[in-house]
Amino acid sequence: MTARGKRGASSVRPYLVSRGRTSTGAADLPLETLVRSGGSAVESARALPRTAAPEARSIVALTRERYLTVAELSAMVALPVPVVRVVLDELCGGGYVRLHPPERVVAPDGRRVVPRSVMQGVLDGIAAL
Repeated sequence: MTARGKRGASSVRPYLVSRGRTSTGAADLPLETLVRSGGSAVESARALPRTAAPEARSIVALTRERYLTVAELSAMVALPVPVVRVVLDELCGGGYVRLHPPERVVAPDGRRVVPRSVMQGVLDGIAAL
């Protein structure tokens, strides 16, 4: 296969995973939103429809044991963030995963600011390195 053919194939795969959907109610889902699946990994995987993409199954399995962010899931399943948001929207709608968006803090002038707890978490993570 030529390099050009590889690029074409890789751009088609996300389209198939999202079933052609490009926007969802989760379109503004922040990258730091935590995702967790419910039930055991085996039960959750069995409950998914047979037509579910392997990436959707992976997301359910990956989030069974721990919380992962939208950004982490995007990297782990090798899909662009907008496609992961579409998949998460479907999984959430079916009750396979729960989304835990970050706390939204708004400054007096109306702009969104990062909560102090998030900044402390980043500093703690850097210090742990």
